[in-house]
Amino acid sequence: QMTLDAIDAGKDVYIEKPMTHSFDEAVRVREAARESGRVTQVGYQRRTLAHFYQAREIVQSGILGNITEIQLWSARNRPPVPWRAYNTYDTPGLPEKSGPEDVDWERFQANRPPRPYDPRRFFHWQCYEEYSTGIFGILMSHPLDAANLVMGLEIPETCSATGGIFQYDDGRTVPDTCNALFNYPSRNLTISFVGSSNNAFFDREAQYRGTHGTMELGPNWLRLYAEQKNALFKQYVASDKADEFEDLRAQPIHKEPTNYRWSTTEHLDDFFENVKNRGQCKAPVQECFKATVALAMAIQSYKTKRTACWDANQDRIVM
Repeated sequence: QMTLDAIDAGKDVYIEKPMTHSFDEAVRVREAARESGRVTQVGYQRRTLAHFYQAREIVQSGILGNITEIQLWSARNRPPVPWRAYNTYDTPGLPEKSGPEDVDWERFQANRPPRPYDPRRFFHWQCYEEYSTGIFGILMSHPLDAANLVMGLEIPETCSATGGIFQYDDGRTVPDTCNALFNYPSRNLTISFVGSSNNAFFDREAQYRGTHGTMELGPNWLRLYAEQKNALFKQYVASDKADEFEDLRAQPIHKEPTNYRWSTTEHLDDFFENVKNRGQCKAPVQECFKATVALAMAIQSYKTKRTACWDANQDRIVM
């Protein structure tokens, strides 16, 4: 609602990700941005980092071969308990001033179902489905939006999701463990996501798997692995170094330097520059709508235990 109010007031808007809490809200924001022509920037900061555009060039070159599968992860296992903290997620529990006299509970609930004051819902709002999109929206949507950029994808045709509250039985209502499978048949591609809160072994974030090689891509890394000592291998490894590569699964043939300032700073700079010049930001509402729909499909599939489908003709999700 703040986004809609700001656009209605003639303002340009920088929007936290995920763009909205629900699909219906996403449609309203998309239409408002389109009709107003205001400059918008959604907080998918990977779109401002240079090595994600280098990754896109690598994919477009065809050197990885035919990419039919992308694997995404959000693997975490660290204190404090996820989303049961405050002060930039570092301090467990509740702050000293957390009584009803310290917050505007009615304003916080906004258009959500009214309920008695609960400080944990106020300070740990990410744990509750009334206010939060959980792992799907807060964590998955970052690498999923990046895949949209790198691969030039549209909204997936179908999504099947599953999971549950398996690790933290602490009253939360969003899953702490979840999986989603997105299908793009027109691109001969699937994207799978694994979200875990109990193990951080697979912290690679994203693997783009092609017939000739694999690209691992994250906020501060881009690594290439060859399937064999093929043309991809020979492009990046000098002939006198080839014998040093015995385990191609463990040894990247190329690491892209990724020196940059904090990504949020880069993203804000892009927003301010386009506000001044009346250009288009790297993560405008119209583009980021696609990731918002995909995560809405995942949430609906998880909650209904059914496959969510995108009807492009009717511009809506069908179950």
